[in-house]
Amino acid sequence: MEKLKEIATPSTFSCLDCGGVLFELDDKRPVRYRCHTGHAFGLRSLAATQEQVTDAALWTGLRVLQEKEAILRRLAEVQRESDAAAAADCDREADEIAQVANAMRKLTVKTPSPASFEA
Repeated sequence: MEKLKEIATPSTFSCLDCGGVLFELDDKRPVRYRCHTGHAFGLRSLAATQEQVTDAALWTGLRVLQEKEAILRRLAEVQRESDAAAAADCDREADEIAQVANAMRKLTVKTPSPASFEA
């Protein structure tokens, strides 16, 4: 890490492979980044990889929200006979989550593709 500090400056970006700090190498052209474990990115590859990671995270988040909604709806169904108020609370929460999931789905399908990083 000490050698990395001699040839690079810590950036505000984190390594998409390990989560460590990315250092911007001092030899400015082309702009390159490296973390303390050795993962390396050019500026364009960093942008493209970031897009892939963001896309995967959004789809995972959407899936988890949809599963939470389904669990709450099933819980409401099970509780309906014994505790109508608890069932209604579950239905309300499921409805709120469905709204969030719908908004997230719209954002997820609008994420830029890697082609938008080419110039």
